[in-house]
Amino acid sequence: IWQAAHGFPQLSVAAAISGGDSSYSGRLDALTLQFVIISPYAVPIWIAGLVALLRRPAWRAYRALAWAWLVVVAIVLLAGGKGYYDAPLLLVLAAAGAVLTIAWAGRGATLPRRGLLVVGALLFVAPNGVLLLPTLPADRLPGFVVDVNYDAGETIGWPEFADSVAAVHRALPAAQRQRAVVLTANYGEAGAIARFGPARGLPAAYSGHNSMADFGQPPADADVVIAVGWERPDRLRAWFGDVTLAGRVDQRVEVDNDENGGPIWVCTGLRRPWADIWQAEVRHAG
Repeated sequence: IWQAAHGFPQLSVAAAISGGDSSYSGRLDALTLQFVIISPYAVPIWIAGLVALLRRPAWRAYRALAWAWLVVVAIVLLAGGKGYYDAPLLLVLAAAGAVLTIAWAGRGATLPRRGLLVVGALLFVAPNGVLLLPTLPADRLPGFVVDVNYDAGETIGWPEFADSVAAVHRALPAAQRQRAVVLTANYGEAGAIARFGPARGLPAAYSGHNSMADFGQPPADADVVIAVGWERPDRLRAWFGDVTLAGRVDQRVEVDNDENGGPIWVCTGLRRPWADIWQAEVRHAG
């Protein structure tokens, strides 16, 4: 109902995702992720669970769970989406498959089968513990972790990100500081300012990215903007008369994410009404 009332914005998001304009995007990536997101070791387990849910008469009451995964995967691949959208249902299939796997390990020559399960479990836990869980210190996170799991890099350094923006805000003249707002290129950056900004004296943050745009645009008289998340200021210069590099994000660790080392701009001299800017930004960023 919400999608229909708002013009089905998920369709435009899905088009951008399927076109490769996002992390974990593209239909091939979505399909591949089904076989690695839990663990390659778990693939025969969840496939066994899928088949059993579809075919075992005794499990008929749970058959809808198997069809739910098939339908969701079809929607993700056809409409465009990220391969982890169906991950909760994959866990259900893996749970069903685990029942079969334990029963299999208890039949026949149990020692070799149980040994195989133990070795497989270790092969499953060790990589996932490194790649998916925050088990390694942020200041010693190997680059290959972020290469494999993009989101791992996006869990690091948000308080320091807010510190960097706050340093630029404090350096503004008092008159500008009182009427400044923060404009971010994505919802994660806006969320960081919303979470950590008040303790640092930062003003409200705005972003036209995805549903963050629904939280509203800057006030009509907001003519001093701290913009963060734009590597190049081309769009900013179309909106403001003066765009000055005022600092860079320093997350105090070596991590290759979307924010670390990025420029922070101070923009003044509003050229267009915020309503026009917001419409253009929502269309571009959303």
